[in-house]
Amino acid sequence: MNKLISMLCIAALLLTATGCGRTSESSVEQLLGEELSGEITVSCYDTMMYKASLDTAAKSFEEKNPGTKINIETYSPMPEIKTSESKGSSMAVVAIKEDSQDDTEYISKINTELMSGEGADILAMDILPYYKYADGGQLEDLQKYMDADDSFQLDEYRKNIIEALKYNGGQYVMPMDYIFDYIAYDSSLFTEDEQQKFVNDNTFTYDQLIKSAEGPFHRANAETTTPKRMFGGSAFSTMQPGMFNEMMQLDIGTFLDMESRTANLTDGRFAELLESLSTYDQNGYFLPSTESSKSRELSMEDFAKQREEQLFYKLKSHFSLLMEALEKGGATKVMVSIGSMSNGNEDHDKTLGLLNNENQEVPFTYTQAYGINANSDNKALAWAFLKYLMSEEMQTSVDVGRFGLPVNNAARLEKAKMDITGVSFQKGMTSAAKSQNGKKDAAPNQDKEQNQNVESTELTESQQAALDQYVKTIEDFSDLLNYCPIQDEIVKRMIIEEVAYYFDGSKNAEEVAENLENKIELYLNE
Repeated sequence: MNKLISMLCIAALLLTATGCGRTSESSVEQLLGEELSGEITVSCYDTMMYKASLDTAAKSFEEKNPGTKINIETYSPMPEIKTSESKGSSMAVVAIKEDSQDDTEYISKINTELMSGEGADILAMDILPYYKYADGGQLEDLQKYMDADDSFQLDEYRKNIIEALKYNGGQYVMPMDYIFDYIAYDSSLFTEDEQQKFVNDNTFTYDQLIKSAEGPFHRANAETTTPKRMFGGSAFSTMQPGMFNEMMQLDIGTFLDMESRTANLTDGRFAELLESLSTYDQNGYFLPSTESSKSRELSMEDFAKQREEQLFYKLKSHFSLLMEALEKGGATKVMVSIGSMSNGNEDHDKTLGLLNNENQEVPFTYTQAYGINANSDNKALAWAFLKYLMSEEMQTSVDVGRFGLPVNNAARLEKAKMDITGVSFQKGMTSAAKSQNGKKDAAPNQDKEQNQNVESTELTESQQAALDQYVKTIEDFSDLLNYCPIQDEIVKRMIIEEVAYYFDGSKNAEEVAENLENKIELYLNE
């Protein structure tokens, strides 16, 4: 509790601090003409997502720009990778340690540094409340750099993705990639007429999905003793993403206005969300919490059981589209589960569309995004390195293993081709082998053969068809994305902790809403 109080006090001071170091438009033009030299530091919390890719990019950048030095600092411990085998199959589980104390200490560290006019030159926005830094003047408005730099052409990137991260009229955060979820449905559980009702839409609200499946749900469950669920998550969980997390995140802008520092949770809509989830849970639409939310770890048997469950709808990562394309292109089917929402049986799956809210906002997020410290002593180098991270070279580099879709347009298309042909996988395996064994241990002929193999990007007819469909789907979906919810780890934690009281019966929906609104507004405005 003392750490949280300290965090709130620091945040309060941060809001009143002046960003004396913020660069004017005229000085941006001047610094862009400077010769690159000196060193900068990049700071990020998430070691697994950032460390390897940043080390690779830094080394490459330094080789291209002699006299520069890019230092990389990460904070969180690397996750533990556990493997298990059963009946000829194997599974690797990345066990990510989530420690709220570590989170708070890192955010407090960055707050203190920025408030005192210090800190890293580039900040990764993985868990940082960037909206506070933007308001306090601690982040550069990158729009000035984008406008003044002739070598930066916005049309070469996913413009809608970049601009969706604008805050209060400024571009304080630059995404390197983006990720999104989409909805698939089990066609065997719907009649042809019921499926036809989907074809004219490409975005759906949760309310639309539930109403469309209520009839088929009751019909299917009347014919079997094996329950069929609408979705693969529980109503609520403090341990794993559940349906509350998904629905709340989709409508977060309705309940929280970060720019005005207000919460709107007591007009009845938040209470209605909680009560609806409870009703849906009682109707059997979701997985019972005892099955899906008590443990983060799955055995092979648990995983196999999940894969056999029939679900009306499945929330899938964009990565699933690639897995489907690989299979259509002739690759061996690979079972991949991203996140902890059960995907269930996929034998009859059809892609439906994207989720949106009542404001027609279609959400996405990123795995990597950065801002420049307004007090950096070397903003020219910081901006140059950011641009390099966004370059086609870096965004197609397998050594910069990024889970998201590249924001660079040319890189996104090239990487799709590399993924479909298997070049990404082959290069990754070669790189990993060299890292583990040392390049000097590899036989020259073997090294040459590996290089020849990984450079082949010739497409078979089936691969070309799979690539065309994959790219079309990705680009069509990407065109619709327009909303990147602002994240605040402290606020997220407050919501989960308070909502737990509703689902365990300790408080009613109105009490939870009122308590949350008071707590959040106190945090946002102190």
